[in-house]
Amino acid sequence: MEDLLGFLIGAYIGLMLLFGSVGVDSYSIQMNKINEFRTTVNETIQKEGGLTDQATATLQTLNRERYNGMFTVESLSGTAQLPYGTEVDYKIIGKIGLPFFNLPPTNEVANGSSVSLIRGS
Repeated sequence: MEDLLGFLIGAYIGLMLLFGSVGVDSYSIQMNKINEFRTTVNETIQKEGGLTDQATATLQTLNRERYNGMFTVESLSGTAQLPYGTEVDYKIIGKIGLPFFNLPPTNEVANGSSVSLIRGS
């Protein structure tokens, strides 16, 4: 009887550790997607000269195609095209969920900044 009880307790602890590590790994993968999207936002801001309407449309399209619409980008520096060298601040709000667990997604916020690389209009 003691052997069976020890086995069941060990199996339970092992499964909890397995599910816990799967949850942490899944969350880390989701958080890595924010960094990938941040790189895309930086490149788009540099090419468009700010988080303009055209840049926002491009980012929304890429967001739908690559990330199933899990991100939104908000400009903290306005939506006009900015002069060369102007810093553009923004924040990314991502809905991060754990695919193997039935938990509601959490909103993770990542702040970022880029520089306008457009000379003249």
